[in-house]
Amino acid sequence: MFRYALMAAVVLGGAGNGWGPTTGTAGGGADTRAAQTVPVEPELPSPKAALQTIYAGLLAGDVATVQACLVFDSEAQRELFELEFTRLWAPLRVVKAVRGKFGKEALKASRIGEVAELETQITTVAAEVEKVEFAFDGDTATVDEKRAANNPNAETALSGVGFRKVKDKWKVVASTFGDMPGDATPELLKMMRGQRDAVAKATSRTMGRLEAGEFKTGDEAWAAYEAALQQAAREGK
Repeated sequence: MFRYALMAAVVLGGAGNGWGPTTGTAGGGADTRAAQTVPVEPELPSPKAALQTIYAGLLAGDVATVQACLVFDSEAQRELFELEFTRLWAPLRVVKAVRGKFGKEALKASRIGEVAELETQITTVAAEVEKVEFAFDGDTATVDEKRAANNPNAETALSGVGFRKVKDKWKVVASTFGDMPGDATPELLKMMRGQRDAVAKATSRTMGRLEAGEFKTGDEAWAAYEAALQQAAREGK
């Protein structure tokens, strides 16, 4: 399974960014949700379609669409997903937009560091989706574990993922997807909300400047994103 949290410190407060975890609160205004695209309810006619939509959404930094492909056990679990995944994956919206404007060669892996590692990781798993098989039991399904049962080395990042049919849509059971965060203390929630808000603000500001044509190169746009992230972190303290 994925180890999403391994990247959190780097993306949101590691030495490379020059700032630590923020302590902002939820409800930071429209700017804090701008990292989310307006969700379009996906079709999801099959478990494979659900996985394909999820990984395409992750690569695009589209957390709202990914969230629409999951079924949660509680509102608390849904919020933890939104907090964790926004702070990790929203930066890929900037990457996609920059490359759309300046070409596919803009923002090489060496420039965006661990964000590129996330991108590579998800690209690899997205390819695995095309080969996976499913075991069905009524309105539930799981990734077929026959190969992994006979050969532990055959286990993949998709092993153990479960699905539930909800109103004719096959959705992934959130608790089986990646390393979903568990319970969080009020202090941790406060920190995560602040980090989420900082990433959302930086994404919104950078996307706006990119659309306005303020940058001459992809590297300049990414440097502006990093600066906006640091500024948003300071504002949240």
